[in-house]
Amino acid sequence: MSSMRISYLVLPERLLDIYEKEYRIYEQPVPRLLQKSLEIFMQEGYWEKHLRKLRVSYKKKQEILVNSATEHLGENVTVIGSDSGLHILLKVNTKMKEQELVEKALKAGVKVNPTLVNWINPPANSLPIIFIGFAGIKIEDIPNAIKTLKECWFQV
Repeated sequence: MSSMRISYLVLPERLLDIYEKEYRIYEQPVPRLLQKSLEIFMQEGYWEKHLRKLRVSYKKKQEILVNSATEHLGENVTVIGSDSGLHILLKVNTKMKEQELVEKALKAGVKVNPTLVNWINPPANSLPIIFIGFAGIKIEDIPNAIKTLKECWFQV
């Protein structure tokens, strides 16, 4: 849970002695009250309920994002990895470079990310691929964000 800055570790029994020996002095910086609150949250089933709610919400966002990209960007893009998590990749059919696409989008108020930074050996002369995360965007803002990308990337 990132906002609480709390983490936990599940170890097989064969590693417990090693963990106790090597990390006994590790001090947990999260107050015990927060730790206990999370424990109760999980024991009472609220964590699972929260995850189910997020899955439904993220699935809706993903569908709207893919549908909006297909509708508004059409053959200008290819959607990659539409079931791969809290993001999609767009292969953009353009002569612009990846960084130019990222900068134009940001200037228009839409944050997208490059993918070349993740390659050890980037493919030569390939179309740019843009990373679009959707976890932090409001569901109702997705279609307008895609329309904005269409305007800043393909409208002359």
